[in-house]
Amino acid sequence: MSKKIAIIASYIHPIRQKHLLDWYEDISFKNLKTQLFLGSKNKSIPLAINYKLNSKKEKLKNWFSNLFDFTQKTDELKRIQPLTRYNPDIIHLLTSNAFQNIEPILENKNIKLIVSFRGFDVNVFPNLAKQNRILIQRIFKRADVLHFISEDLKNTAIGLGADPRKSIVLYRSIRAKLEENFTHSPFENRRLIILSVGRLVWEKGFLYALETISILKKKRL
Repeated sequence: MSKKIAIIASYIHPIRQKHLLDWYEDISFKNLKTQLFLGSKNKSIPLAINYKLNSKKEKLKNWFSNLFDFTQKTDELKRIQPLTRYNPDIIHLLTSNAFQNIEPILENKNIKLIVSFRGFDVNVFPNLAKQNRILIQRIFKRADVLHFISEDLKNTAIGLGADPRKSIVLYRSIRAKLEENFTHSPFENRRLIILSVGRLVWEKGFLYALETISILKKKRL
């Protein structure tokens, strides 16, 4: 019997983070029992459901569906009932900021936890406040696998207290047709090719890169 996997993110932008949706769709075809959960429902991502109750309407609907459920649950577990009803064997947090919300279900030690780290949560978040560093170290301790998208992030996390034995690096990927030929000569047409990969948001510094290239071009460098 295959394990039930809950894949959780606080939010996924359907355009800027389409690679995450493509990845989820790909693994859904691998005969794995998976369900994508978001912090709040997005109409652009119909395959996802909420992992927590956000509105009065959702709470009322949940109350009616549990009229004959007499098991005792804490308020924290009641809030994440969509996730507890799914009863996952494995939880994969695509973003670590959902950890505190789902932490009550993790008191069940049989649930395995995978957490992905993508930059801010290791490079910035722990340095903003002392309690942030304590939280990230708590995540490191509870997780069974710590996933990083670069060696640099992994090394930074180890410096913060992550266990190297459960830290792995898997680089971000994109869909590609297997028959496509990506080989080319770097000196083809004697033109310099500059590639920058990242989400189209100001934090990634694309404007600075374009301005820099413009300056170099004007100076004929």
